[in-house]
Amino acid sequence: MPATLRAAACDPDAWAHAMEKISARFGGLDMLVNNAGGGRGSGPIDRAELEAHRQMLELNVRGYGRGSRPRCR
Repeated sequence: MPATLRAAACDPDAWAHAMEKISARFGGLDMLVNNAGGGRGSGPIDRAELEAHRQMLELNVRGYGRGSRPRCR
């Protein structure tokens, strides 16, 4: 039976809580569709605000890694 669970990709505690819920209900995780991503602003990188760039990397790179890497073991 498929299930959908939403969690904040940048929050390690949200990932841990999501995995606890999945394990309790299904006994584990068979497949993960890690569909987090987003952008902050647009235009040339030399005009981008550093904080917006940091937030985009946090979500698109580190958030993806937080969700996917531990589940692949």
